[in-house]
Amino acid sequence: MASKKFFYLKICVLLILFTGLVSIYIFNDISRDKKRLLLGQSMLISGDLKGASECFNALSRSWWVGNPARLGKILIKILNGEEHHQDALPEKSKIKISDFHFPKLLSQQLASAGYKKCLELSNIGIYYGENKSRLFYPASLLELGKIDEARDEFSKLDTLQKSSEIGQRFRNTLMHMKPGIKQIVMDRNGYIVGTINNINRFEFTKDDLSLLIQHQFIKEVLKQRDTGGIRLSIHLELSRMAKKSLGNNRGSIVLILIKTGEILTAVSDELTKKEMGPESSPAFEQMLEPASIAKLITITAAFRAGLNPDKEISSIICRGAKWYRGGILYCGSSKERNEGLVPAMATSCNISFADLGIKIGWESLIEEQKRFAFDRVRKDTFSFGRILINNGNDRMLANLSIGLENTVTNTVHAAMIAAVFGSKGEMREPVLIWGCDGLLGYSPQSFKRPKPVRIIKREWIPLIHRSMRAVTEYGGTAEWIAPYDFPVAMKTGTGGSYRNGFHINYIGYAPADRPLVAFCVRVTHQRRPSIARRNGYETNYQLLQGLRQKKSLFHHSLFITHH
Repeated sequence: MASKKFFYLKICVLLILFTGLVSIYIFNDISRDKKRLLLGQSMLISGDLKGASECFNALSRSWWVGNPARLGKILIKILNGEEHHQDALPEKSKIKISDFHFPKLLSQQLASAGYKKCLELSNIGIYYGENKSRLFYPASLLELGKIDEARDEFSKLDTLQKSSEIGQRFRNTLMHMKPGIKQIVMDRNGYIVGTINNINRFEFTKDDLSLLIQHQFIKEVLKQRDTGGIRLSIHLELSRMAKKSLGNNRGSIVLILIKTGEILTAVSDELTKKEMGPESSPAFEQMLEPASIAKLITITAAFRAGLNPDKEISSIICRGAKWYRGGILYCGSSKERNEGLVPAMATSCNISFADLGIKIGWESLIEEQKRFAFDRVRKDTFSFGRILINNGNDRMLANLSIGLENTVTNTVHAAMIAAVFGSKGEMREPVLIWGCDGLLGYSPQSFKRPKPVRIIKREWIPLIHRSMRAVTEYGGTAEWIAPYDFPVAMKTGTGGSYRNGFHINYIGYAPADRPLVAFCVRVTHQRRPSIARRNGYETNYQLLQGLRQKKSLFHHSLFITHH
């Protein structure tokens, strides 16, 4: 009897051990499958579709996670652009849709212009009760050109969904999508500034935007291929600040992003625009003498000719005027002898740079001007500076050396010249169109930029940089113009005549220790040179104060808004 009891006891113990081992095996199996499912879902979100597919395929027959794995396989097919409609969706009760991070998945497809994929994904999300998918569904329809259907679906959303960021953007876009509209035009951060209709006609969304966006940008937009949206290079916030800095003065202000050549701001006064015509772009078209900003080009020409401008200028004596073959040249510099390039640039000594230019000669100086885009036209759209006289006596060559009479330039070109020195010698084509986008502004795709061309050697830059910094220091022509914590390197230039009025060109880059933006401030129609300098100084001072306040913008990652 005891042996029989002992036998049953052993059987019970063995059954318990067996059950425990089976339970451990099942638990490990479940745990392993769940971990692999989680890995597949993570790979799906990170964009590793191949890795996610391997995980889901291996788990599709799993007793424990087969249903979510089969859904994962369907999502992979959608993202790969494969046919999936023959695959039945797993039962709703078998799926925890939040594990697939649908809002992020939908945002990724919208941002990458995968509108059809976003539509199909949002359909699946709606089927499983994922609330945010209801918002992406009409957004995808809109981007696919199904405007009436998108409007109808949007009207079905609740108040909370409509008041979300994407909901507000949707409503704002629909407001401008009138019959016949084919494209939306935005600033670089996605703010809608205009529309283009089926007959290729542009219209601003607000009248005051025409003061912040010159017609040259519109001409460039109308040449682009048809896409849902186009983003300009213009930064509206900076443009408004620049327009405010100009105040009641006549003239133009241009800001260029040094790293890419993108024109962030190109604003002009209303009267000049009115005089030049309703479709004019004064910042691109108004040609005036570069004046003393041309001395920067004279320096690089001297370096290229094998001269040491610092040493050459040290030996030049300036007595306020000098006779050259062909006439007298006057100079307002207070120093008789400059101890090198830095003080000569700071005081903008005409005689020093005129003598340097005569040593360089006509041919070399003209060649250097052309390296800086004088006499060059940009793809039959607008020109840069022009050389009016390319030979003559010494007095005329002196004029070429200091930017008077022989050459003219516009504000955009002058800012480009400043950008060359800010980029340590590279010239970039000015960029007016940042790239394409969807109608909602959630899919920014930048256009390919032309490669920069190195036109001056890096080893020339340190001396030139020190000389441009001296312009803003004590005794310089723009002393104390820069905020103490926002250093600037720049050059000033005053040109014109009593008959036609005087103007100033202030060019430079900031911050001087880490150049990000190049600028040109031009103030025109002044009665006397002293008034031009005073108003130019005040305008440039206000601009730099504004840039200092907005210096947080000068991180390239913040210059484009990705919604």
